[in-house]
Amino acid sequence: MSHISLTPAKAAKAAKYAQQMKSAAKIDATPLADSPEDADAHQESSTRVALDGGHADVDVFSDRIEVTIRLGGRSVLGIALSHMEAANLGRAIASPAGATTGDLFHLADTLGVNAGDIMRLRDRAVTA
Repeated sequence: MSHISLTPAKAAKAAKYAQQMKSAAKIDATPLADSPEDADAHQESSTRVALDGGHADVDVFSDRIEVTIRLGGRSVLGIALSHMEAANLGRAIASPAGATTGDLFHLADTLGVNAGDIMRLRDRAVTA
């Protein structure tokens, strides 16, 4: 294993870089809007969910859902999802073993059809 020695000039440069990183970290980390539409989107609801050692903030806007997870006072994850992406993620978390009977009724409500019709179509052989 080689040994790398720092000259006084290199040490001063490293200390200056470290100071710049510390001051950059103190800048307000408020996210900026990605587009003009972000600033105009109507927020429909906001919910805080308790987690072990932190919380998740779920903000629902007219065009997206934003989730920010904080653990131990630091932001771990921030993500913006479409309503369909959020629904798919929620189903995956709620039913890790796969679809449940309730999923069929949710799908039927979303499509505006009878759940029995979906079952009959699923069981019907399709020939081309």
